Amino acid sequence: MSDELPNEHSYHHGNVKQALINAAMNLMESESAEQLSLRRLAKEVGVSPSAVYNHFPDKQALMLAVKQRAFAAFNDYFDEACTENEPEAALVQMCHAYYDFSRKYPTRFAVLFSTAFPLPPKSDEESMRVIGKTVHRLRTVMMGICQKYRLRCTETKMVQSCVLAWSQLHGLVLLRDSGSIQSAFSGDGWPSSCALKHEEDMAQFIQVLVDRLVAGIVHGQCEQQGIQ
Repeated sequence: MSDELPNEHSYHHGNVKQALINAAMNLMESESAEQLSLRRLAKEVGVSPSAVYNHFPDKQALMLAVKQRAFAAFNDYFDEACTENEPEAALVQMCHAYYDFSRKYPTRFAVLFSTAFPLPPKSDEESMRVIGKTVHRLRTVMMGICQKYRLRCTETKMVQSCVLAWSQLHGLVLLRDSGSIQSAFSGDGWPSSCALKHEEDMAQFIQVLVDRLVAGIVHGQCEQQGIQ
């Protein structure tokens, strides 16, 4: 499914910057980031190359703006999709939102993790806040799980749990979306549901992922705290 943005050739004066970002997002539907150029975007939007440089001194600056736009869309999607308060249900909902975003907006999802698009410097606090918003949401949910089971979680353990949850989900989403899981398990006698061909199979697998992740956190913390 395409995630094309509205065409903004007929932009109003002063909206050139947003028009250029939109044009870059649209072009990446069919071209790689390496093929983009400021001159090409100027032509797409209908302005002179010099007008582009008034907003972006170089291509890296444009790519950073595109990445920030993708993260803003990502955050907005989570704000709308994630409404649960109970921590384990909230984690399941977050996993579904992550997967659904990758399916509905594949270009934006790819931009989030592409090394072709730079991250802002840590001194850019507003940009770092936008990029880190959903990770902060995940940390809050993981903290809720620790509180629910009365676990003493250090900041290090909390971050490790977040990275574990994120990496497992991201790997699952990439393997599923690429068709790798379906190809690997076809014709080998595995249960058909393990191929994750159908959306209901993916939903069940996400629940399994969360159940086992939470069980591992609880069991590991109880062992460390000497709780039987």
